Amino acid sequence: MTKKNEKEYKLIFVGSQLYTVNIFEKEAKMFGVQRAIPFALLKTLKFGDQILLASYTRATKDPKKREGLGEIFGFFTLSGLSHNLPPDLCHKLYEKLNIVSISLGGGRIGRACGSYTIGSTAMITDTLEELVQKIKSLQEEGEIATPNHFKWFVTGKYTPLTPFIIKPITFARGIKTIAIKNLNLRRQRVTQASLVWLYSYKRRTYMPTMMKERFNLGETDFNVSDWHKE
Repeated sequence: MTKKNEKEYKLIFVGSQLYTVNIFEKEAKMFGVQRAIPFALLKTLKFGDQILLASYTRATKDPKKREGLGEIFGFFTLSGLSHNLPPDLCHKLYEKLNIVSISLGGGRIGRACGSYTIGSTAMITDTLEELVQKIKSLQEEGEIATPNHFKWFVTGKYTPLTPFIIKPITFARGIKTIAIKNLNLRRQRVTQASLVWLYSYKRRTYMPTMMKERFNLGETDFNVSDWHKE
């Protein structure tokens, strides 16, 4: 139960292994926010949700004590979903959707967490709930074994905030729900959402220190192959 002047917000922690807040902000301003999420969690969201972004610091090295502090530095409004379905399944999904427009291509994108090529972007009027159901229908029709075999990313436009600390808080992967007092975010109505098909996705497991330093200095013109060099 929330207290007076409190409101519940969804929050995603940005992993420190690949990102600093500075790197995340530079990337988000260039390409928008894109965060991986288990397919099962999509049913807890809707287009137009405002999702806070935070870094996490452990309060102690004691592994038995999980509480630390989070620094909230921005948020994004959920306005799209990216995926790496095979081309034939992507087209079969398109046949089920209420599509306003489709644009092909979009180039190769290198992020701190990985790289991929944009195959197409469909603007849809389906709600996220409807989209999830239509993805599930591919499974019901025997087209896929399970949506969990593929990558799903929530996307949206990044908005910075004056950083503030919340504590104590426990770290969580995926999406966490927290109550915050006296926080008002600028709302954005989403009438059309983007569904982006990605291919040749390669996930990074770490970022070399030299590359992290270059990105922190504002360099963004890396060759995509650089993102996967050990």
